[in-house]
Amino acid sequence: MADTVILDIDIEETRVPFETCPNAVFAYRSLIGKELSRIVRSNDKFVEKKSSCLHINELLEEGLRAYGAAYGFFLKDKYYPLEYHEDKMFIGTLPRETRRHITQHWWMKDRRVKNSCYSFSTERENPDLKELVKDIPSFTDMTLIELKKQKEISKKN
Repeated sequence: MADTVILDIDIEETRVPFETCPNAVFAYRSLIGKELSRIVRSNDKFVEKKSSCLHINELLEEGLRAYGAAYGFFLKDKYYPLEYHEDKMFIGTLPRETRRHITQHWWMKDRRVKNSCYSFSTERENPDLKELVKDIPSFTDMTLIELKKQKEISKKN
């Protein structure tokens, strides 16, 4: 998932409100060759809004959010300690509820997650659990580790 590159784009509009709408689909060709993980992390506009479509942009934003969430779980499964992982059954000795609280604090380390909702509010932080996850890379750090590896692989090839 770290090196997922957009290879092609095809947009078919079956119904449009204005005769100018079909011209907007060409703006999305600029995404070809871009890395999805970079688009998700950057929070930048992915296409020039004045030349694109409001509705397609909204759909693309939702798709990128879903990709970002999936990527987060991919990295968590790859780098997060199994003994704290709340979804891994029969590993370690900690009760699942404890592992859930530890993982909650790990997610809160990430700037995109911290204070994003009630569950990840820093007002709910437990200092002991925060200390427990301090040396585990955050989701953003894991992403950077993964991208660095991909760059090294690309250089070798």
